[in-house]
Amino acid sequence: MKKRSRCLNRLSSIWFTLMVVLVCVLSLTPVHASQVVATGGNIPPGLTNAVAIGVLGYSLVALRADGTVAEWGNGESDPSVSNLVAMATGWSHGFGFRPDGTLIGWGDDYAGGISGKPANLTNAVAVAVGSFNTLAVLADGKVIGWGDDSAGLLDIPEGVSNVAAITIGTFGGNALALCADGAVWEWGSGITNSHPEISNAVAVASAGIYRGAVLHFDGTVTAWPNNPPDDVPPDNLTNIIAVAGGGDHLLALHNDGTVSAWGCDCGSDFQSATNLSDVAAMAAGGGDGQDLNIFLLDYTNPPPVLTAAMSNGLPRLRITGLQFHHYVLQESADLSSLANWTFKQNIVLPASAEFVVDLNPAADGTARFYRARLMP
Repeated sequence: MKKRSRCLNRLSSIWFTLMVVLVCVLSLTPVHASQVVATGGNIPPGLTNAVAIGVLGYSLVALRADGTVAEWGNGESDPSVSNLVAMATGWSHGFGFRPDGTLIGWGDDYAGGISGKPANLTNAVAVAVGSFNTLAVLADGKVIGWGDDSAGLLDIPEGVSNVAAITIGTFGGNALALCADGAVWEWGSGITNSHPEISNAVAVASAGIYRGAVLHFDGTVTAWPNNPPDDVPPDNLTNIIAVAGGGDHLLALHNDGTVSAWGCDCGSDFQSATNLSDVAAMAAGGGDGQDLNIFLLDYTNPPPVLTAAMSNGLPRLRITGLQFHHYVLQESADLSSLANWTFKQNIVLPASAEFVVDLNPAADGTARFYRARLMP
C-alpha cells in the first residue's frame, strides 16, 4: 500500500456523553518533491524543492519550499515574490498567499485582475484566476471578485455561500464553486446553475469556457459536456482523488498515482501524462492549441491533525494543517469497513492554519468517528 493511502496509522479516542469521537492523526513524514514533470515544457535544472505547481498562460510555475516562485517557458522568468505558503494561477496572472493572509499578485494586470484586489483584503482563504479576472473565497465562505466582467463572473449568484473552493475556466468564461456541504454552483457566460444533481462533491475543475468536472466523495467524477469526440470522459474514472483542468482538457488523478485525461489533446501530450506513476499533484493550463500539464511526483504533504474537546457542553473538533489548503472531513458510525466512512464537510484552512467544527451530539447515543483528508 502506498504511503499516501495510509489513513489510520495512529489513533486516539476521546469520550463524550452519548458519543465517541475518534481522532485520526496521520504520522507520515513530509518530504520535498523528488521530481517535477511537465508536458509542453522543460523543467529548469535544480528544481528539486517544489511544494506546489501551476500553469500561468503558456508558462509553468512551481512554488518552492522557501516561499519563492519559479516560472519558466514562453520567455518568462521568476517573478519577484517571496514568503508564500500557497498559490493560485490562471490564464493571465497568479496570486500567492502569505502567512498573514495577504495576497501578492504577478503577471498581466490587464483590466485590473491584480490591481483590482481590495486593498484591505486579508481574509481570503482560496483564489481562482481566469482571463484578467479573479475570484476569492473569504473566511466566512462568501465570494468576491475583481477584474474583467465581460462574462458576468463578478455577478456572484445570490445563493452562493459557505464556499470552500473555487475555479475559473481557462478563458474566464465560467466559474465553479464548491460549497462546504458538497453542493456545486456554476455561473458566467449566461449560465447560473446550482447543479442540484450533484452532491457529496469534494473537488471541482474547469477548462475552456464550458468544460467542468466534479469529484465526488466516493471517487467518481461527473463531467460536462459529454459530446463526442473530445468531450467524452474515459470509462475508468473511479478511485479518483483529484481533478484539474486548463486549456481545453481535464485531468483526473487515480489513487494509485496514475492519471487519466480527456478533452482536446492540443499539445498537452495525453500519452505522456497517462504513462506517469506516483503522481501526487497536477495542474493544467495553456490554450489556443498549446495546452500544458505539470505534475508533482512522489510528494507527501504534512498530514492534518484532529483534536477534540467540549465547548458549552457540545463536542468540538479542531483541524490543524496547511494554511489555505482544502481538507475533507469524514464521519463514520461503524469502523468495521472502510466503506462506512461518509462525507461530512469541505474545509479550507484560514490564515490561522486551523479550523473549528462544532458537532451536534448523537441523538441515538451511537459512537461517531472522524478523520480529515488533505486534497491533492
